[in-house]
Amino acid sequence: MYWNYQHSVLPIVHREAFLNGMETGRGPYFSRCLFLCILASGARISSHPAIRKLAIPSEDDDKNDRRPLMKQAEDALEKEITNPGITTIQSLLLLSVMYCIQSNDSKGWMLSGNACRLVFDLGLHQDWTYLSTMKLSPIDVEVRQVIFWGCFNLDRLWALYLGRPPFIKLIDVSIRRPDMRAPTWDMRIFAAWVHLLDIAGQIADKLNTNACTQGQIDHYSDALQQWYNSLDPTVQFDPKASTATYHLHLQYSAMTILVNRHNAGFGSPEKRNYPDTTRSREQCLHHAFRIARILQDYRTQHGDTSTMLGSALYNTTMAATTLVAEVSETRKDGASEEMLCLMICLRTMKEMEHTEIVAKNVYNIVQTIMRVCNVHDVNLDLDLFSTNGMSPPLPRIESPIAQYDPSATMGLNQTTLAMWPAFDFEGIDMGAAFPFAFEQPVLTQEHPGILPPMDSYM
Repeated sequence: MYWNYQHSVLPIVHREAFLNGMETGRGPYFSRCLFLCILASGARISSHPAIRKLAIPSEDDDKNDRRPLMKQAEDALEKEITNPGITTIQSLLLLSVMYCIQSNDSKGWMLSGNACRLVFDLGLHQDWTYLSTMKLSPIDVEVRQVIFWGCFNLDRLWALYLGRPPFIKLIDVSIRRPDMRAPTWDMRIFAAWVHLLDIAGQIADKLNTNACTQGQIDHYSDALQQWYNSLDPTVQFDPKASTATYHLHLQYSAMTILVNRHNAGFGSPEKRNYPDTTRSREQCLHHAFRIARILQDYRTQHGDTSTMLGSALYNTTMAATTLVAEVSETRKDGASEEMLCLMICLRTMKEMEHTEIVAKNVYNIVQTIMRVCNVHDVNLDLDLFSTNGMSPPLPRIESPIAQYDPSATMGLNQTTLAMWPAFDFEGIDMGAAFPFAFEQPVLTQEHPGILPPMDSYM
C-alpha cells in the first residue's frame, strides 16, 4: 500500500536502498523505526477497517488512544532519536503526516521541524562530493538528495497549509536539485515536485504578506505555466498515469487557483468586469474543473479516492469553494458543469473520511458554506461526467510487500485545514454573495514595478 499509493507522491524514502537494507536487516538506510512508520502509513489507507485501526482510530475509538502500529513506531522513534541518523529524519516526516491526519497539526508540524533540523545537523543540505575525503557512492548521493528534497517538499507543504514560514531557506543549501530530465522516472517526478513546491513556497510567502500586486500575480502565474510546459512527457497528466502523477497535477491546479483567487472578484460583483479580474476568475474556474476531472479519473483508474493523500483534500476543498462561489453568484445550479464538478469534490471528501479524520469536518464546513450561499446539494449521476463513458472504479491494490514491482509508484500524505472546525460562521453576512472575503491584492507603492527575485527552477 505504501509503495503503490504514497511513496512517489512525495518521496522521502529511497526505495532501492531501503529494501536492500531490509533484506539484510542492517545498513544506514533501514531501521525498525522507519519500517514501522511505513507500515503505519500503508495501514492507514487499507480497505480493511481492522487494518486501518492499527494506525488510525475509527469514529467509535477514543481519539487519544494510541493505535498499535503508531505506538510501536513512536516508541521506536523515542529510542532512535537518542542517536539519530538518516532514517530518523524519514521517520519524523512520516509520523508528522500521521499526526496531521489525526487533526494534531501542532505536533505534526513540530515533528516536521525536528526533521528539518536534523537535515542540517547531519549535513544533508551540503554538496560534499567535491571533497576527495568523502567516499560517497552514487547511491549514497542519490539517497541524500531524496531525503533532503523530500524534507524540503514537506516543509513547503506545511508552510503552505498552515500559513507558517518555511524552515528550510534555499540560501543555506548547496546540494544539487533533482534533474527534471533524470534517467529514471522516480527521479523525474521527484524533481517536478521539488520545482513546483519551490514556486508554491514563494507564492505563499508573498500572499502571507498581504502585499501581492497584479504584476506579481502575473509573474507567479507565468512561473507555474512555465513549470507545466517544461514537464517531461512521462510525468504529464494522462488518465492512465500513476497515482503520483495525479497528485502532482492536482497540486499544480490548486496553486494556480491560489495565486489567482485574490484577484478573481469572488464576492465583489462590481469588480468582475475588469480585464485582470476576468482573467484570474477564468483561471480559477478552469482549474477547479480540471481538479474535478482528475478526481473522477482517479476514481476510475485507481479505485475510490480514500487512498489519496491529505494534500488532495486541501486541493479538492480549494476547487469546491471556488465552484460554490461561482454557482452562488451566477446561479448555475441544477445540472450545470459547475454543480457536477462540485458534487465530484464532495464525493471525494466523503470517501476520504475513512482514512483522513479531518475530512469529515471539511465536508461539513463546505456543506455549511453551501447553505449560507443558497447553493443546494443535488443528486447527480457523476458517471455521466466523462465523455468516454466511465467504467466502474477499479478495486484498490493491496498486494503483499514481497511482490516488489519496480514500476510501482511512490508518496507521502499531507492533510490541511484541520483548523477549519474553529471557523466562526456566526459572523457571516448571510446576504453576502460568498462568505469568504477573498482579499484583493494590496497595491503597494514601494517599488510597484519590481518583481521579487525568484530562484531558477530549470
